[in-house]
Amino acid sequence: MRSIEQRFREAVESELARHPDRHAEYHRDFAAGRYREGLKALEYLQGRYPDAFRARPKILDVGGGNGGFLLPFAERTQFRCFWIDHQRSDVLEQVIRQADTRVSRVVGDAGALPFASASIDVVLCIETIEHVNARALGREIARVLRPGGICYLTTPSRFRFLLRRDPHYGIPGLLLLPDGLQRAVFHRLRPGEPYEVEHLFWSVYGIMSALPGLRLAEVTSSNWAGPLRRFDWDWVVAQKR
Repeated sequence: MRSIEQRFREAVESELARHPDRHAEYHRDFAAGRYREGLKALEYLQGRYPDAFRARPKILDVGGGNGGFLLPFAERTQFRCFWIDHQRSDVLEQVIRQADTRVSRVVGDAGALPFASASIDVVLCIETIEHVNARALGREIARVLRPGGICYLTTPSRFRFLLRRDPHYGIPGLLLLPDGLQRAVFHRLRPGEPYEVEHLFWSVYGIMSALPGLRLAEVTSSNWAGPLRRFDWDWVVAQKR
């Protein structure tokens, strides 16, 4: 019997076969790696924040994409898992159909989450906040989290890519420019293509300013220790007061 991870990888391959492009190898590694990233995060968070996973916790993946990050959580039968994005994911639908995995899916606006206040135990926000109105999303995350609930958040550090190719489009030096000028330069270089980045944060302080009512519980960096982690991070955990 094939595991959910195997089914997920097969679904990614099927999607790439239907929509081939010159970056297929990158997309294959990136998309398929989401499951392993989610499993690693789950194991860490359960050990570090056990109160957030008590009883039958509700897990919400905001901007869930292909669903790979959420699937390890969905494998835990005691978890109630929810996924929301602005469009459906054929990859996730295929895995759910084949593996009979229970994930409630919603196509909707991350700035107006269709969940009751204080109803969610864990929010996953993986490479999403930079693509939307951060303050609108942050207010909704703070609203739906129960007191003591956590938000596990990843988003590219602007400092990390300041002198490199930007992480979304591979344009050198793009992040040296103000947000509005980034968009203008992108459209000049790639006319007709959509620019789907709103803002990359300079610091964890900026991220936390978009999450009212949450406190910074943890920030990790593979490059730095001490205060510098707040300017070049890997992931952030914020907790509802």
